[in-house]
Amino acid sequence: MTDSPAPTPTPTPAELDAALASALRSPSIVAGAELTRFPARFDYGMTLGIDATAGGRLWSASIAGGDNHLGFVVLRRSDDGGCTWSDPVTLVNAGNAGDPLRRRSLVAAVWVDPRNRLWLFVDQSVTYFDGRAGTWALTSPDADADTLVWSTPRRIGDGALLNKPIVLADGSWVAAGSLWDRTRIEAGQPEATAPWAVNPFRDRFGDLDEHRGAWVRRSRDEGRSWEHTATIRFEPPEFDEPRLVQRTDSALWLTARIAAGGLAETIGDPTATLWEPPRPSPGIRQPSSRHALERLRSGALLLVKNGSELHRPAPGHGRSELTAYLSHDDGATWTSGLLLDGRSKVSYPDIAQLPDGRICVSYDHNRRTDGQVLLARFTEDAITRARPDRVERSVISQPDPAARDARLHRESTPHGNA
Repeated sequence: MTDSPAPTPTPTPAELDAALASALRSPSIVAGAELTRFPARFDYGMTLGIDATAGGRLWSASIAGGDNHLGFVVLRRSDDGGCTWSDPVTLVNAGNAGDPLRRRSLVAAVWVDPRNRLWLFVDQSVTYFDGRAGTWALTSPDADADTLVWSTPRRIGDGALLNKPIVLADGSWVAAGSLWDRTRIEAGQPEATAPWAVNPFRDRFGDLDEHRGAWVRRSRDEGRSWEHTATIRFEPPEFDEPRLVQRTDSALWLTARIAAGGLAETIGDPTATLWEPPRPSPGIRQPSSRHALERLRSGALLLVKNGSELHRPAPGHGRSELTAYLSHDDGATWTSGLLLDGRSKVSYPDIAQLPDGRICVSYDHNRRTDGQVLLARFTEDAITRARPDRVERSVISQPDPAARDARLHRESTPHGNA
């Protein structure tokens, strides 16, 4: 038995060009009958998002493979209000034969637009982050149809989009995503860059550095085109994960995650082009993790964050005490919180509202081991009356135990993720 050849230190210019070109190829989509023949590893669980259709169907997007260069997007649906969930309906970048480096997808937003079309926005990069990534959009014409008919994916810009677009009062759409900071280009990850000993992208895309941060894009033609309207730099940066709502005075309120914990925020004009200097949120404290902020059909704002008190983050680990709050005055004041899940390692909430008014919050628990993607279902009245006993919970997905154990074994072995 011969030893494997040692990794070469750096790629040739031709190899590097080929890897960069593969990152601009259309994402790999697996759906329909192909799913039964595709050897995907459902060994990890991290939630991404959720939305509801006009007919009451729920769509959930999550990550399998790991929060690394092996990650891929999984789409599932529920037709009974989230009590039970389908097997995977669509996979994005679950494996791409012939690529110089594996393309991965770690960030996605699932959205049902006003015409009941299903949108899936996915990011794509080679290695964990190649310094550029890219957001791709694909659509299916009827989110309540028995079978999805996906459009050809379109690249709408650099970076990643985690949270749903919003529809403004004038009918235009606005989305807020992020082009990650250069520090996310991991220098030494031999399992991700094999056969190269170092990440070849650590010195690439310097021309994008002035654009790193939260980006805002606007569409005036229902998503056929997207105009970049602003880049907002939050300090210290931590994936940004920006959320948008339009206030009743027409101004845009954008909130973002920062590395120091808490939330940062800025106010923009209705065209999404002019923004105030970012500042820490004066009233909301949150660990360095994702939060959810959306306007409900009643007009109230719903905030979901870690921490059972609005003005403090959750204690200890930080990602505990997942709690929902309501505001009836555009965030000036908030109700007491409704505890959705008091355990540790619960994180990354997203919000959907069913046609009957019930609220659904997806989140994950203990990604690396339990890997559960969960649903909490409740009403506005349950928040107002502080009735945690009226929160219904169900499991959207969880890893296959054997696949999860195999992943944990690989991760415990040097370079075992290759």
